[in-house]
Amino acid sequence: NDAFDDSDTTLYIESVAGTIDPFQTLRALKENAKKEGYAKIAVHGVNERLNRALARAGFELKEVVHDWLGTSAAYMEMEL
Repeated sequence: NDAFDDSDTTLYIESVAGTIDPFQTLRALKENAKKEGYAKIAVHGVNERLNRALARAGFELKEVVHDWLGTSAAYMEMEL
């Protein structure tokens, strides 16, 4: 997709699975990403409920990809 940022300062989250508290997980992820020198976190979100939680937590929708691995996905980023 056009908005995808593949720079070395972007931590791309490939998958989130299982029963988790998205806000607790995101807090830990942000803390560790900052320590490692990342400037932002990016994800292709395919779960609408999780995407809404990510948006509430500060992720910004950059683009909707209509055929990403056979489904629609929201490409989202969060500046750290």
